[in-house]
Amino acid sequence: MKNLKLFTIDTVWRIAPILVSAIWIASYIFQFYPKGVYDSSYFIITPENYYIPIILFGIMILLTAIFPFKFLTHGLFCWLFGLLWLIDGGLIIALSVHLFGYLFFYRHGFLKTHKKAKFLIGWGIILAAIASQLRFTDINMLHRLFHFISFAVTCVFAVILYKPEIQIIRKKRREKILALPSRKFSEEEAEILRKVIAGEKYEIIANEQNTSLSTFNRQIRKTYNKLGLDKLNDFLRVYANHTVVMEEEEKT
Repeated sequence: MKNLKLFTIDTVWRIAPILVSAIWIASYIFQFYPKGVYDSSYFIITPENYYIPIILFGIMILLTAIFPFKFLTHGLFCWLFGLLWLIDGGLIIALSVHLFGYLFFYRHGFLKTHKKAKFLIGWGIILAAIASQLRFTDINMLHRLFHFISFAVTCVFAVILYKPEIQIIRKKRREKILALPSRKFSEEEAEILRKVIAGEKYEIIANEQNTSLSTFNRQIRKTYNKLGLDKLNDFLRVYANHTVVMEEEEKT
């Protein structure tokens, strides 16, 4: 069962870039067909230069399929594609893809420092991208603003609705607790992670586990993957100085 869950997570991360690319391409095609819907002369990526996104998509799919837990790579591509799409007349889906990039940045740990400055810069970029749509003479900008404002209001209500859960997450973060669900992690894995945080070398932990270093490397890699991480550096960047605890499932 554990191997099946790990396989599912790994597969999702490998398929995700393909799905993002497919959505981007499909939306782009619908902007031009039937012909005359948009004046392509205002676009950054015109039909004549469509080889540019094709090349970028190929690089994205290759990198993220080989390195599914390199969240910075996922984030950069989603951020870039969403932004280009937004500038080229995209609406809510374009904004969602762009914001999805920030979720990957957050998971990578990029937003741990200078949060307010990065937040202001990020929203400034989004507003500038939306404002750039004014160059299109054949669209109703008021109608588009209604879409964006509705999306923002929906996000605000979602935050209000899940405020209790968000407060719990923030509390755990302040206390620096890594709670491992017992349905996914064993006590042995939790103890190994405690030793890793404490700074013990892989060789020492492997000897304590009476296993070879190569076998231990494979096992710890699976544990990192279940956390949505790729390697030791990623784990320490996110969970350094955390206390590892087992979280028991609630019985229904």
